Amino acid sequence: MQPGEEYDLGTAYYGAYLVRNSDSGAAALIMVGAGVSSNILLSDGNSISTDFTAGGKIILNKKTSNGNVYVKNGRSTEAYINVMQITNY
Repeated sequence: MQPGEEYDLGTAYYGAYLVRNSDSGAAALIMVGAGVSSNILLSDGNSISTDFTAGGKIILNKKTSNGNVYVKNGRSTEAYINVMQITNY
C-alpha cells in the first residue's frame, strides 16, 4: 500500500484479525467488535494501531459502528500489508 492509502476490506464481521507488515516484520492480533473500539491483543512492537489518527503506523479498525473494517498505511513509505480474518460471525 502507498503512504496514506486506505483499503476497505469489504466485511463488517467481528472477530480476530491478524495484521502483518512483511517489510518491517511487524505483526498484531486485533479483536474487532461491532463498534469502533477494537483492541490489540498481541503485538510485537508499536508499529500497528487501531487509531486512525496515529501517524507512522499500520491501522486496522472500523470507522463506524457495524461498518466495514478498514486497513490504512499511516507510514511515510510503501508497506506490504497482509490481513487474515481468523473468525467471522
